[in-house]
Amino acid sequence: MAHKETDVLIIGGGVTGTALARELSRYEVSVMLMEKEVDLAFGTSKANSGIVHSGIHDRPGTLKARLCVEGNRMYPQMAQELDFLYQNNGAVVVARQEDEIPALKRLMEQGQQNGVTGVRLIGRGELLALEPHLAPDLAAALVMPSGGIVIPFDLVYALAENAAANGVEIVLGTQVTDIQEEDGAFTVQATHIAGRTPRAAQAAQTIQAAQTAQTTVLPVETVRARYIVNAAGLHAGTVAGMIGDDSISIHPRKGEEYLLDRRLAGFVKHTVFPLPTPVSKGILIIPTVEGNIMLGPTACATDSFDDYGTTAAGWREVFDYVRQLAPELKASDLITAFAGLRAASNHEDFIIGPSAVSQRFIHAAGMESPGLTA
Repeated sequence: MAHKETDVLIIGGGVTGTALARELSRYEVSVMLMEKEVDLAFGTSKANSGIVHSGIHDRPGTLKARLCVEGNRMYPQMAQELDFLYQNNGAVVVARQEDEIPALKRLMEQGQQNGVTGVRLIGRGELLALEPHLAPDLAAALVMPSGGIVIPFDLVYALAENAAANGVEIVLGTQVTDIQEEDGAFTVQATHIAGRTPRAAQAAQTIQAAQTAQTTVLPVETVRARYIVNAAGLHAGTVAGMIGDDSISIHPRKGEEYLLDRRLAGFVKHTVFPLPTPVSKGILIIPTVEGNIMLGPTACATDSFDDYGTTAAGWREVFDYVRQLAPELKASDLITAFAGLRAASNHEDFIIGPSAVSQRFIHAAGMESPGLTA
């Protein structure tokens, strides 16, 4: 039986887990990151919209608000240090009608309370000067110059490469099945996913810094860890339950995204938001780092933890809505579609901190938007 020991075991190889691995790699502790899928960023992170949010959307005083603003400010230097693609393209929130302008003003005030700088309200004329392809009858907009865009895969791998170069052990294709705490440490049982060895090996090899770390692609059946960080995304509730903690309840919220032809590069420069809804930031027009325009996402609660299918109804919902913001778009511009599952929780905030069951078991859960930024 394979046996490993580490100071900290991070469960989950998305943006949260890899960012934590990179941060912990700065210190004199041994760190292992374990991901059940064959590759990093294979869960919620793979279908993220790639938006670096400014911080205006979140309720003041929440972790979401504070960490979003702090994370946003870190991106320019982090992109330079880790060499991942990042653009500070800015963002706008548009009001379609005059009676929506008071809501824009409230959103601006909320952003200012959160510490977002440079936010300003502009009228129709200035909006159309900034974004001439938007509908000419839009009433007004907020401009957030600190907004940005990244490629989620690029970001996750940059974080992982740096963590691996600093000695973090990355284990792919291996799923935690049991956790027991005794004598001041955890004994973790994990199962290598059958049939994944070749792909897992290929995935590990794509981490350029793996040669300087002990990247493992073979079964790691038992791990002894002093601390565990639960960054398991959609499955954070299941992992928490392994130590008897039933406080984490994750329910998937599906989002469908639609990618348009790259010949539309430059169609919009800013990320274009509508006013937010109670459950999401709305359906957006998103310029990507690679030049394509992306539309979406939808926001639909689902009981499935593995439904990544797109639907005709989702496309119709997205396209009909964005045509009201940008009437020049055509259905024939669509080239592909994908869907992701947000790890939504019953909390209105991120769940970050020690479990009530064990102070050595740290939650980093419920990391829905703006998790990529925060």
